[in-house]
Amino acid sequence: QKWPFQFGPDGEGAKGFVRLPSRTNIMNMIMTCVRCRLPLLLQGPAGVGKTKIVEVVDGILPPSDLDHVRGKFLIIQFSQNTTVESIAGHFVPSGPGKCDWKDGPLYLALKEGRILLADELNLAPPDVLGFLAPILAYPVNFVCPISSQSVHIHPGFAFIAAQNPPEYAG
Repeated sequence: QKWPFQFGPDGEGAKGFVRLPSRTNIMNMIMTCVRCRLPLLLQGPAGVGKTKIVEVVDGILPPSDLDHVRGKFLIIQFSQNTTVESIAGHFVPSGPGKCDWKDGPLYLALKEGRILLADELNLAPPDVLGFLAPILAYPVNFVCPISSQSVHIHPGFAFIAAQNPPEYAG
C-alpha cells in the first residue's frame, strides 16, 4: 500500500469503501496513530462508520508495520457493566483444585500485536478506565493486577477508542 493511503483508480478502496476525502484523511490519521503508537479516540454520531473505518484500516496496514497482526482487530463493547476481568482475563477452573488464566480481548491484543477497538469507551465504569490508563502510555510491559503476571506489550499493539458524543442519548 502507498503511504499516505491511496484509493485505486476506480474510486474504490478496501472492502468497498468509496473514495471520499474525509474518509481518506481519517484513515491516514488512524494509520499514523497506529504507526506512532499513539492512542486514538474517534467520536461521532451512531452509524457514521467509526467501527467500519477501523476495520478497513486494519485490513490494509502493511504487514511490516510494527509486525501488526493484519485483519484481526479485536473489539470490546463497553457498558456500565464492563469489568476489568471481562477485558483483561480471568481464572477458569481446569481440574480439581486448579485454575488456569484465560486471556481476555485486551491481553490478546497486547500480546499478539492487534488493534484493539474500545467501542463506547465513555460508558465504561471508572475502575475500568483507571485500569486502562497505564496501557495508553504503551509501556514495554504491564503487570496484571489480577494474575500478577507481567504482560509484554507487542510493538504492533494499537489502542483505538470510539464513542458517540456525550450529548447523544440513543
